[in-house]
Amino acid sequence: MVDRSNPKRLVLRRAVLGEAVGLVFGLVFLPFWCWLVFFDGADGPARPTSWVFWLFLVIALGLAGETLKDLVAFFPRRTFVFDGTTRSVMRDGKQIARFGDVARVQLRVIEDGAARTEYRLSLALKDGSKVAIAQTTAQARAREAAQETANLLGVELVDK
Repeated sequence: MVDRSNPKRLVLRRAVLGEAVGLVFGLVFLPFWCWLVFFDGADGPARPTSWVFWLFLVIALGLAGETLKDLVAFFPRRTFVFDGTTRSVMRDGKQIARFGDVARVQLRVIEDGAARTEYRLSLALKDGSKVAIAQTTAQARAREAAQETANLLGVELVDK
């Protein structure tokens, strides 16, 4: 989430609603789905000869992977503050860089071969190190955050 309530200050917070929905969906729906697939009532465990069994198993494993990714991404939550008055970059209240230390803002597009595309926002510092800011699947949100950050810092935005 981008907060520009003050023109000299930019606050980037992780929007946790989408992650929470995915996490709850995976933690509630996945076990229920597996129970339905593996135990079909009075007949006991499902027979692994059915193509439906294998289809559900593959889909369930895919959902389990997404649920684990959502769980890892949900914690820890970070807040970045770019303060134009003090010209400092802070993460969770601690200064991690000065505006003059930032060489550029990077927005990296990562396609994993499936339908999922991730956008990673980071700061490239003049000493060669990078500071990861955010990762999202929402292109518009990533682009807005990257542009706002680059504008406030007065550096170029590089798409990779």
